[in-house]
Amino acid sequence: FYRMCDCLPFYRELKTAVLKGYTPCSVTGVYNIHKAQSILGLSRLGSVCLICDDEPAARRFVSDINELAGFEEACLYPAKDFCFSYMEGISKEYEQERIAALSKILFKKCRILVLSMEAALQACIPAWALQKYSFEIKSGDTLSTEDLCTKLIASLTLLGYQRYDQIEGVGQFSVRGGIIDIFPVNSSQPYRIELWGDEVDSISLFDVSSQRRTEPAESLLISPAKEIIFSSAPKIIFSFSFSNNKIYYNDICIDTKNTTLEINVLRNYFETYDIQPKIIVMEISSIGIN
Repeated sequence: FYRMCDCLPFYRELKTAVLKGYTPCSVTGVYNIHKAQSILGLSRLGSVCLICDDEPAARRFVSDINELAGFEEACLYPAKDFCFSYMEGISKEYEQERIAALSKILFKKCRILVLSMEAALQACIPAWALQKYSFEIKSGDTLSTEDLCTKLIASLTLLGYQRYDQIEGVGQFSVRGGIIDIFPVNSSQPYRIELWGDEVDSISLFDVSSQRRTEPAESLLISPAKEIIFSSAPKIIFSFSFSNNKIYYNDICIDTKNTTLEINVLRNYFETYDIQPKIIVMEISSIGIN
């Protein structure tokens, strides 16, 4: 396949331009299948980010590239699905797909990230945060059930995983004695971890509907299940009252008459009183904050 790419004149010119840094460059008059073929060829030089007009076009390119490669070499990074009205429940499918795509690129499971222009303009979880909050479990590791539960229960609030009696979808885990089931967001199938004492005896994939193991695995990588991660829960939430151009907090009084209150003023007071809140709730309405 790659030899076929090298036989295409425009691909040879494109490859030379990329290697020598003659960018940006433009390629016109090329069919979509040749575009997919060229992108797959360029992925040998490093990771590729393909930005398309819209998401349907991005999905078509992912399908074409993976069909040419014969395995999953390209992954889709969908745009965020914003919801501006109250709803009883909101699907996290797109959020989990974005995390899964970035995880595959970060940990070199895929080399081509395909996304729409809309998705490219949206903020995403930083690479350092994704790497920091991801962890791997390997067969043969020493790990007690209690230790693993502590990590995953912490993931309920920190990484977004939820505990169930029996998992049914992505972002869930369950613990039954020495058997731990988990469905990572960066995987298309759930994993089953079986412990022998404190040692990871086996790791295997299993089917959600039948709950039966399908094939063994050497390890599994667990990535966060949500994009916004707080390092810890807020410890203190403060409320302030506003009266006569002054803010009152316990014995602290800040005069704001004819001035604009800056957040640095509050920060200085908190440092003086050895108070370091992570969230400040200001119940005031007629004051400017820079």
